Amino acid sequence: MTDEAFQTRQRGKYATALANLMPGTRDAGLVTVTLYGRQAGMTPDELYADIMANAPGATRPNPSAVRRAIEHAVRTVELGGVKDWAKKNRPNAAAAAYDRIWKAPKEPTAAEKLEAARRALPSHVRGTVSRLVAAGRGATSKTLREMSPTAIPTAPAEQAAAHLTALGADWRWRIWAGTIGATGKRGGICDAAALADTIRAGLADIPTHVSLNPLTGKEGRTKDGLPSFDCAATVAAFPFALLEFDAMPLADQCAIFAALIRRKPGRVVSLCYSGGKSIHAVVLIPEAHDRRLKTLPPTRQLREDRNENDDAKWRGEMDALVRLFASSDDPAERIDLAPTMNPAIHTRLAGAFRADKGKRQTLLYLDADLARRELEIF
Repeated sequence: MTDEAFQTRQRGKYATALANLMPGTRDAGLVTVTLYGRQAGMTPDELYADIMANAPGATRPNPSAVRRAIEHAVRTVELGGVKDWAKKNRPNAAAAAYDRIWKAPKEPTAAEKLEAARRALPSHVRGTVSRLVAAGRGATSKTLREMSPTAIPTAPAEQAAAHLTALGADWRWRIWAGTIGATGKRGGICDAAALADTIRAGLADIPTHVSLNPLTGKEGRTKDGLPSFDCAATVAAFPFALLEFDAMPLADQCAIFAALIRRKPGRVVSLCYSGGKSIHAVVLIPEAHDRRLKTLPPTRQLREDRNENDDAKWRGEMDALVRLFASSDDPAERIDLAPTMNPAIHTRLAGAFRADKGKRQTLLYLDADLARRELEIF
């Protein structure tokens, strides 16, 4: 195996055997090819890549067949043959060498990577959520309404209109509005302000969901390549983020949001009770301060100049939220990750009746002027 002249000869035989693989019968010839390649000193990865890339014919060899042939070659060349390798008295060191070749450490999953990153955070960061809950202990939905800079309307239609006005902020903002439930997703693109006026006039039902961030109104492609007017590619800007703590008791959710409002004034735009087990919190993210959205002429779409830097900044802001609010040692205190993965995420709209729960979605807190003031819409 270490004789250079021998390896050179075997490399030549390998090249000839690879060139002679025939379509339809190539799997049978793989044993010979891989034996010559291993004797020539090629690593299993090199063999696999070379065979898959350079085997003749229009159809590539079966990947599993290639790996089986390489395994056979490794056993035969390095461990004295298939039968000897299988013997129980085979030296452990040889078996370990074989295992290292084909049993490399498994790539950690996204959840495992996130957990490793969480554990690496300082203890004071991992305790942020617990401290916020403790600081807001005793807060209720009534507390949040009393803290609201904007008076909370009582009529469902007025709640929906006020909520839409704060999120949509301007007639130039297009949003998706509709219903998302067990029967699927039904809705369409509309102007937030126009929808608010229609609901207030009693001419339209209140949709259960609206898009969190403004949309371009143009067709884009989903990650699956399907056409859509409501996907990450059609988001015009990223002023808002959605925070949810579905695993946390409602009393603790009230506590954490009360503490956030006190400690981070000017960040929370709205709080809406979902009618189920969570409160949807819409918050301004720093991107809105760093690059404010200017009013554009009616003939142009809002923020047509979205670019890769905008996307990278949004991802950075979401990563910061995850580090802070998903860092707790207690899984029940961590935010839901789904809203941080997609800028086209939807939030529940106040005033809508949730049929599956038999309850109405309710506005708990609203800063109606915050989005307009910070984003310089008017």
